[in-house]
Amino acid sequence: MNVVSILLSEYAKGFEGSRLVIVGTFNQVRAPQIPFTMAMFLTVVIEAHRDERGSKHLGELFLLNARREEVAQVSFEIGFSGNDPRPGMHLRHTHLQLVNVTFPEAGPYSYELHIDGTYHAATNLYIGTEGES
Repeated sequence: MNVVSILLSEYAKGFEGSRLVIVGTFNQVRAPQIPFTMAMFLTVVIEAHRDERGSKHLGELFLLNARREEVAQVSFEIGFSGNDPRPGMHLRHTHLQLVNVTFPEAGPYSYELHIDGTYHAATNLYIGTEGES
């Protein structure tokens, strides 16, 4: 299993046949005030070998601040369909709707993805203030 990408967006929706719609990707936000609370989608695209059909894995997403302190955490299941007869590697996408995510201070953050307890990938997010240049 290989994590291809992690994207933050305003909206994401997956469809049958590995189709995915992602709207409004971002890696920084200008907050009107701090602390700042917002909703977002986080999409993980994973490439898996067909031998992994029917397997399930524990995904854990950690929001870390610049000091690498945990600000939030969410767990979710990653499953691979057992009905795809094609040989080779297959893409699987999982999108999480993250609501009421509170950023207690301005500055850099990262979302780290762990699968079955092992680090796989991360994406960065910068929370600035409206007056910041």
